[in-house]
Amino acid sequence: MPKPPSVFRYRVRNWREYNHALINRGRLTVWFDEHTVTAWRNTEPAAGPGAPRFYADLAIECALIFKSVYHLSLRAAQGFLSSIMELMRLTLPVPDYSRGELFVTFRIMQHSHSNAPG
Repeated sequence: MPKPPSVFRYRVRNWREYNHALINRGRLTVWFDEHTVTAWRNTEPAAGPGAPRFYADLAIECALIFKSVYHLSLRAAQGFLSSIMELMRLTLPVPDYSRGELFVTFRIMQHSHSNAPG
């Protein structure tokens, strides 16, 4: 019976550095550049008939990205984004789950992904 190949095992030599690296894995770093802050407030009037837009597409996309990455509900995504804005001391409007824009956009994205070929 042949001997199994040796398995390389990493040995921790600097436990302080290793522990610090594990702690840093849980850090959340978010930043908004000036272009994003400007585009966040850009709520051009709707091209056709319908209700006026309250939130820019960028704001809705950002909320939906946080929703999908962290597996949040729409309400939780709104709260998460609100707390980030508060911590960063930004006065940007956060999409409201009850306005409908966030929900409709989410449903459209779900529908387009479910119909995608492949």
